Amino acid sequence: MFGHHAGGMRTGKGSHEIVDGLWAIVLLQGAIILTTTVEAFVGGLSLGSIAAAGPVVLLTFSGAVLALVSARGLRLRRRWAMRTTVVAESLLLVMGLVGVGLSVLMDAQPGLVSILTTFVMPAAVLILVVRSSSMFVPKGT
Repeated sequence: MFGHHAGGMRTGKGSHEIVDGLWAIVLLQGAIILTTTVEAFVGGLSLGSIAAAGPVVLLTFSGAVLALVSARGLRLRRRWAMRTTVVAESLLLVMGLVGVGLSVLMDAQPGLVSILTTFVMPAAVLILVVRSSSMFVPKGT
């Protein structure tokens, strides 16, 4: 039922399920960001200004690639993926706080989807990373 981690720490089946959940959430985030990329590209085409939408398309596409590559690394339990994910999710939380602050200043309420994608998902990922950090191994192990 229990396996042993190299450091002598016991890790059970629940830890593996946490990493699987972490992988699934980051994969979902990648899919959401990829959808945002397509939306920005189509919006740029429909407005006849793909050059203006280009930086947004490039930025969101880069974020999608980062999330999808990180998800693959998380699935393989690579330490670099864990670190990359912590940095990316922390940045998402900071950007979410800035977005909510700007919304409050403009007397607008952020939508439920915005709250879920900018606060709940990154917070869940960070919690799962902390709870499963002993499951990640350096590259080549």
